[in-house]
Amino acid sequence: MVLTMNAEEKKERPRKTEKEFTERIGDRAARKQYAREQADRTLWHGLGAMGTVGWTVGLPLLLGVLLGTWIDSIWPGSPVSWRLTLMIGGLLFGVASAWRWLEGERKEIECERYKQESEQNNGE
Repeated sequence: MVLTMNAEEKKERPRKTEKEFTERIGDRAARKQYAREQADRTLWHGLGAMGTVGWTVGLPLLLGVLLGTWIDSIWPGSPVSWRLTLMIGGLLFGVASAWRWLEGERKEIECERYKQESEQNNGE
């Protein structure tokens, strides 16, 4: 069985223009080039970022607990639990610091994408 298309069926079929084809190939090449340039953003980079966030939150929290424990031992009749108060303060400080660091990373990634897109648009 031979499948053939008549002239009317050929007209109905959408045709890809050469420009669309070259744009698609250019987009794929740009993505591939971007992936090569971002080779340092591997699994280890992601794990390192999680570790950085963990230390950024955990260290102020721990320091708050230690300082609060020391203050509670010096001033035992205090109506305020300094351990709990400084632990919460350390946690809030750590979360704010981690948030600020992550926002900086996000802005850096967006800036790189914007540069890449503007270079592609200028090359056309």
